[in-house]
Amino acid sequence: ALTKFIPNTEEERAIQEFLHNGGQKSDLINSEQFMLTMISIPNYSAKIRSLLFRKQFDTLVSEIHQETCVMKEACSNLISDRRIKQVLEIILAIGNFLNFGTTKEAMGFKLDTLDKLTEYRSPKSPNVTLLHYLAEIIEEKFPELLNWDESLTAVVDALKFSPDNTALHLNEIKKGLAILQRDISRKEDQPYSEIAAYFDVMEKFESRASLELHVLEQEFNDLSTRISEMLSSFGYTIDMSDGVNVVWKSFDRFRVCYKKVVLDNKKSKLLEEKRRLKPAPNLSVSKPVLCKKSNSKVGEFDQLLNSIK
Repeated sequence: ALTKFIPNTEEERAIQEFLHNGGQKSDLINSEQFMLTMISIPNYSAKIRSLLFRKQFDTLVSEIHQETCVMKEACSNLISDRRIKQVLEIILAIGNFLNFGTTKEAMGFKLDTLDKLTEYRSPKSPNVTLLHYLAEIIEEKFPELLNWDESLTAVVDALKFSPDNTALHLNEIKKGLAILQRDISRKEDQPYSEIAAYFDVMEKFESRASLELHVLEQEFNDLSTRISEMLSSFGYTIDMSDGVNVVWKSFDRFRVCYKKVVLDNKKSKLLEEKRRLKPAPNLSVSKPVLCKKSNSKVGEFDQLLNSIK
């Protein structure tokens, strides 16, 4: 970056002393002549930084806007997407059904429950987990939810970003704009005629940058509000960046595992179909233990699922 070549105080003093003691510009090496040209510009350090800031500004604005939009969409989907809500309601119904008669009916569950769905296995078919059963229920009774995981696309995209990094990018813009504004405020103390074109361009840029920064700050404030709402809806009160990582990563792991068990279920059905075509004595595919409840309990569970619809 050009900023690496901005002379420091010692380099500037050494060149000035050299010239003050009768040294000639032609006696300087190329890098020193370059430094001499730079320090001849009034407030040169601020101007170079401001020109670089202007060059990078539109890219920074675009990145911040994209980050905030994606993260806001991820939060909004987890808060209000109908399909995600229904899947969570089905999980809650299954949990209440399993715990029927042992505990009071739960009104919700912790997010880490999503990770535990693969831990509960059928005693007769150890490869069949509660998550397999969830996928089977959705396929058979909730066909409108078959592709519910598509609602998590924004969450997957949001995992590439973090509110803390977006805040750092915003601060880069604030610092760059502050340097430019200080330089412009000292315009009267500089030989304006020599750098009139610079100020003409940079004053217009400063006006545009100030307006765009205001918009970005509003967007980031909206994002912070949306994140707080999302964390609150899942019972979290932890730090914003830590919180979004916990929530988004939990749903992403759930999404990946769910897609895997959907494929598992398809393979199992194909195998079952092949076995059906080649019947063998006492050969059957075991169902999860949930399906072995009494007929009355199964009927109650079907009623529970119908209420979700």
